[in-house]
Amino acid sequence: MRSRFSTFGWPVLSAPLLAAVLLFSPGCRSGARSDKGPIRLHLTILHVNDTHGHLYPHDFNREFNVGGAARMATRIEQVRRERPGRTLLLHAGDIFSRGGPLTVYTAGGADMQIMQIMGFDAMVPGNGEFYTGVENLKEKAAQVDFPVLMANVHEGTGGGSLFPPFAVKTIDGLKIGILGLGFFKDTHPATWGLTQRSPEAAALEHLPELREKVDLVIALTHLGIELDLRLAARVPGIDVIVGGHSHEYLTQPRELTGPDGNRVLYVQAGIFGTHMGRLDLYLEKSGGAWQIRTFQGKLLPITADIPEDPQVAQLLAELSRPLQEVLCYSHVTMENPPQGCSPMGEFLVQAIHRHLPAQAAVLFRPAVQSGIMPGPVSMADVCRIHSWRSRVLRLSLTGRQLERALAEQEVFAAGLRFQRSGDRIQAVTVSGEAIDFQQTYHIVADEAWLMNLDSLQHIPFQETGERVDTILAKHLKEVRVLRK
Repeated sequence: MRSRFSTFGWPVLSAPLLAAVLLFSPGCRSGARSDKGPIRLHLTILHVNDTHGHLYPHDFNREFNVGGAARMATRIEQVRRERPGRTLLLHAGDIFSRGGPLTVYTAGGADMQIMQIMGFDAMVPGNGEFYTGVENLKEKAAQVDFPVLMANVHEGTGGGSLFPPFAVKTIDGLKIGILGLGFFKDTHPATWGLTQRSPEAAALEHLPELREKVDLVIALTHLGIELDLRLAARVPGIDVIVGGHSHEYLTQPRELTGPDGNRVLYVQAGIFGTHMGRLDLYLEKSGGAWQIRTFQGKLLPITADIPEDPQVAQLLAELSRPLQEVLCYSHVTMENPPQGCSPMGEFLVQAIHRHLPAQAAVLFRPAVQSGIMPGPVSMADVCRIHSWRSRVLRLSLTGRQLERALAEQEVFAAGLRFQRSGDRIQAVTVSGEAIDFQQTYHIVADEAWLMNLDSLQHIPFQETGERVDTILAKHLKEVRVLRK
């Protein structure tokens, strides 16, 4: 992709920093060298994190009509035209989860395609990338040219790294090492086949090898600010941390101190793609080693006055067409209030029970996120109603286990009834009969329920081959018209 727009302007610099910039940029060129002096290089790092499937402009907090992948693509190309061949583009994770209908429908595939067009140089998976399943994440990673990096997550116990731990990129003779570090929530059934190490332990293992190969080390992390600060303080050899997960809007880089006394620069760029971070490094090579002499960092807002990149806008339109499919027509409103009776939740759990034979069906209440309004009901509506793409699993539980699990979290249920009094459950019946604590019951439940249950961690389950959203789409097609 090539930009069609004018170059992006520099911020106003302080006098000392302006002097340093002029010193490092004869004729504003990077990689400059005098016959007798040191080699100087100006590197620009663009970074985003926690975009969470916000591919279209949206309102966020008190900001209106912000973000959007097509606008961000324009911003990226503006900087690249200003800094040709000397720009690095990184994503610090959480791309798939909590996303809009297009991200949900494609399981993050649309996001990865757009990142490919934008020309990302590397990404680290966030914990949200694992919720759609490890196989889906691996499949999406295989479809892009840029490396997906993660040094501290492995398949099975004692297995190999899920993704390469690091990558090396050379810009104007500067060898840059990018080390990926993240985490996943091991309570989620999709991750039960994985193991994870401490980010610090993984970094300490790989950094000696990486430092031998490169001049500059960037830790690309999805850990959150607390773990990032600990990483900087305890692991030597890191120059820059590009972070995510805690959604920090750092308007300028934080200067941290490493265990060997070196300076570590730390950046994050907020959430939902409302901003993109820019970090300009001015490096000097003298006596065989590169050093960061000065730096400048800021956040670039993605606002409505930025033109949309036509290539990205066209791809978004093409990928979104299946979401317009009308599944049925509704004459009723199915509300989904945060508390009390939820007609939408009851309708959905009944649909699961109907399509997957079992003694009972259970659906985690927070997994139902919107309702149905009168009019056509589309595939996009299905993705809004259930945006988690949760698998529906088969479980065999004793009556005692079932009662305890029902007490832990609020759920919608079909085939069983119970009364809740605070955190206590009573009067439980299955198929109309009082529960027998010793009997085994066969139920179907969404994996989000298991994720949030302390009492059923790592309990065996069987795949049904269905997800909550696929069952809802099938059911709406069969119903055709929703009536009172």
